[in-house]
Amino acid sequence: MPVRIEKILIAVDDSPSAMHAADYGIHLAQTLEAKIGIITVTPFSSGNIDAGITPEMAQTKLQILADRLLDDISITHPKVAIEEFNPIGNTANEIINIIELWNPDLMVIGHHTHSALAKFFGLSTEIKLISHLKKPLLIVPHN
Repeated sequence: MPVRIEKILIAVDDSPSAMHAADYGIHLAQTLEAKIGIITVTPFSSGNIDAGITPEMAQTKLQILADRLLDDISITHPKVAIEEFNPIGNTANEIINIIELWNPDLMVIGHHTHSALAKFFGLSTEIKLISHLKKPLLIVPHN
């Protein structure tokens, strides 16, 4: 029985690898005539009180950056219908929550290089997603 991919969720941050993955995922979705969802997670911020930056100020700035990232993708792909998700919280947890909510058939992320320490402690979003997902995950190399 052939698998039909009707919805693709693409996770992005402001890295070049994530933007490459977004382009790849969008082109794949267009080829498959699938719906496209883009998720960027705004992390919680504690600010920097010593520098006069309250948690609210930091959170607002991070939210503005996330909104700009989603706008940049829409501008780069103006004729593509994209459903946007921009939750606030832990990246891997929020991606898993959106997967449960939106129920995509495929998840696309860009590969990020990580330090050995981050890999050892399982801090990588990729590692967390791989261990929790019940959907196929496509990791797009940086180049």
